[in-house]
Amino acid sequence: MSPENRERIRVLIVDEHQVFREGIRHLLESHAGMEVVGEVGDCSSAVSLVAREHPDVILIGLDMGPGQDAIGCFPQLRAAAHNARILVLTGTRDLGIQKRAIRSGAVGIVHKTQDTKTVIKAIEKVYAGEAWLDHKLTASLLSEVSYTNQKKDPHPKEVRLASLTKREREIVIYLRDGFKTREIADRLCISTNTVRNHKVSIYNKLGISNRLDLTLFLAQTPLAKSLR
Repeated sequence: MSPENRERIRVLIVDEHQVFREGIRHLLESHAGMEVVGEVGDCSSAVSLVAREHPDVILIGLDMGPGQDAIGCFPQLRAAAHNARILVLTGTRDLGIQKRAIRSGAVGIVHKTQDTKTVIKAIEKVYAGEAWLDHKLTASLLSEVSYTNQKKDPHPKEVRLASLTKREREIVIYLRDGFKTREIADRLCISTNTVRNHKVSIYNKLGISNRLDLTLFLAQTPLAKSLR
């Protein structure tokens, strides 16, 4: 598919520093597959703009000035545009802060020291429904899952997993194994829209919202090991 015919990813930039926002805007607007729908420097303005523009990806910094908690506004951002993916662009390497961002709804974290190609790739990946995390953070999250799995779950995840249809279970397997929406559609001989509809149903039944949640869900669910 030629660049001019490819679906453009609509991105909202949220960061306290105007110069930084302008630099990121210039980077994204120079990419044929990206469209910047707005840029703001505070959380309340971000929520309002998200509700109006419904971006595909919210690229957000964690520094929002005195009295503002960027991570604290993630639930509001997700509520304003349910399908938007939150991608954090940060200078911190504090795993505690990064894990809080993920627990609050972010699906990816890019460090500000990484190159521009990495930023573009991360946006494309989270837009496609994948997570963007480094190995250290992923290992830390999975370690927490392993610990949590030792505790009694009052709402067994096996029940939720068993509620999936045969086709949904097939798609879960492909998602688990890292296949993209187009690849799944080709293998199952169905449209990409049908795959997306199945993903929505799967996420609703399992009580999750993205592919990262699915990975963690399956890691917590003994029955998931028997998926075929």
